[in-house]
Amino acid sequence: MKKHNKLDKEFLAKAITVVLAVYVFVILDFFNVEEYSNVMSRDLSTRFFSYYYPRVPDDIVVVNTDKDSVDIWPPTYLDYTKWLEFITDFNPKAVVFDINFIKRRNDKNKEDFIEIIEDAKANGIKIYGINAKESDTDIAKSLIPVGTRWKNLEAGYYPIKSNDGILMASTRIFNDFYQPINESFTVPMFIKWPSRPPKEQLSFFGKLTSGFICLIVTCKSSSDETPYLDKFKAQDIFMNNENAQKYFSKRIVFFGSERKASKDFFDNPIYGRVPGVFIHAMALDNLIKYQENYYKRDDSKAIIIGLGSGSLIELFILFMNFYLFYRVQKWVDKVKVKNSKKALKVLKKIFKWSFICILIVMIGVMVSHLYLRNDPGNIIGLMASNLFIYELVYFLLLAILIKKPKPKKIKKRN
Repeated sequence: MKKHNKLDKEFLAKAITVVLAVYVFVILDFFNVEEYSNVMSRDLSTRFFSYYYPRVPDDIVVVNTDKDSVDIWPPTYLDYTKWLEFITDFNPKAVVFDINFIKRRNDKNKEDFIEIIEDAKANGIKIYGINAKESDTDIAKSLIPVGTRWKNLEAGYYPIKSNDGILMASTRIFNDFYQPINESFTVPMFIKWPSRPPKEQLSFFGKLTSGFICLIVTCKSSSDETPYLDKFKAQDIFMNNENAQKYFSKRIVFFGSERKASKDFFDNPIYGRVPGVFIHAMALDNLIKYQENYYKRDDSKAIIIGLGSGSLIELFILFMNFYLFYRVQKWVDKVKVKNSKKALKVLKKIFKWSFICILIVMIGVMVSHLYLRNDPGNIIGLMASNLFIYELVYFLLLAILIKKPKPKKIKKRN
């Protein structure tokens, strides 16, 4: 009886240690461990599923200005007039300026720019842009206002509305051309990024293999190699009519800037740092592909005690791991580990149960992510809190360090 109580106390001590560790490093999140593992989990999930992103034709093209677009920065109103006039000649659905036209001392040709905007609107082309406090009021009132800035939102997410309550650039376009934004669209979206187009058509398992390779060997590329959306530098849009018709007619044109001094750059797990305009373009592409089934931030729709369905699944997984650990621990405590052979036997047993636990984690996260359309669960955090990891390391060390008993030498009788 005393031995049984001793074993129970040992298990209880281990369990309390793990619970305290989870509380300190995950719930209180000292040292930002939870935040870091969350971001890493989302990045790994995005890479793994990047080859499954729907590759149907899209309506989006991106035009960017950079240091080579003009002789002297910033571009003048005459430059914007020429660019906009060329694009609107080929009847796009809309042009979205992710550029804040602030008040300038030298506003030469501003009236010409406004005139081109008004002409485009008269021809049924919608022109969207930023309307902020520092914006030039004459230009801003000619643009359909969109939200482009947000605060206090985690990396990887895109809000439906800005902090001012205005529909963001992508959601405004989606609302006006594809599907009305209603209450089901109020939850921040998790942006899915597609992989670089494969050289050949991949099967389901081919995509699975490519995604797995993308986890190990990063598939990031520089912003100039983002191939998924058609994109041009502003100075390169002056092409022949046939190509211009192909790239601009009946499409949504996002117009932004990729000048590094603007600091309007964001990280993503596939292409590295990209200009901010790509965030809006990719968010719109997500909405076109998934509509109201876009991937949502899990805790935005709480079910109980402030937790969403994905978080509840993660809690269930943790409790399941505790239960399995308790069952295996009772068996382990009965085994007397005296040599490496015995330690290896225990190690095999624990490895089998550990594999089952990891499988449960993967299934739970996939149900949450693929079926419930929540953002990817914190897979790394769940794996790290798996109690079997401790046991595996412990008995592996035992197997290595415990010396095997040397066979006794039999003395020969004379």
